[in-house]
Amino acid sequence: MGLSNYVPSSRISQAGVCTSSTRPASPYDGQVIYETDTDKTLVWNGSAWVFLSTNSTGDVGLVKVIPTGATNATINSTGNIQITNGASSVTVNNCFSSTYTNYRIIFSRMYTTVGSDVRFQLSGYSGNNYYSAKSNLTTGGGTSNNLINGNLPFWAIGGTDGGDANMFSMDISGPFTTTRTGFTSTGFANGAAFFAGGQVVDLTSSTGFILTISAGTFQGGTSQILIYGYRD
Repeated sequence: MGLSNYVPSSRISQAGVCTSSTRPASPYDGQVIYETDTDKTLVWNGSAWVFLSTNSTGDVGLVKVIPTGATNATINSTGNIQITNGASSVTVNNCFSSTYTNYRIIFSRMYTTVGSDVRFQLSGYSGNNYYSAKSNLTTGGGTSNNLINGNLPFWAIGGTDGGDANMFSMDISGPFTTTRTGFTSTGFANGAAFFAGGQVVDLTSSTGFILTISAGTFQGGTSQILIYGYRD
């Protein structure tokens, strides 16, 4: 009895190694593939590709997201977003999708020419329905303060003091789903720790975001953005 009696020829001819954009067009139930661009192993369950594993170290709950493009920034092969020197705003495209409901964005060494508030706007939604609050706690004996924003076209998610020791992370819930999108962020700007949170009081669906600062410009070569999706 020939081999084809046991294994359909289509299963022999279909490649097991591909990319996320060249997956088999007509997969069979139980087919396993490996994506070279995402380092993921997936299996077809009869209706969808289901994640099995990844060879990325530490990739347990968070998965690196690689945006398709950005304005006033460059994106390397691993998805690190480097802000252009002298920019006062950055637009990141196609980083939110139906793949994940919740995301974490890390802002590393946000170096600006002068102290500034950092503001966040969902792409495609500029209405004045952003609400946020930020509390600053100084570590050097200065005055702590609170900032409350409402009916504005952005969230206040962080701050810088003009140095390069400014870093914070942001968790954002449901930016792609048509729901009220919310966030929390925590961080440190040299001399002050802060916590912020807020939501958009509207039903929104966005695929990217715009980052701006209230004064000065970003210093290139240090200011960096990393985006991760929370696996459900």
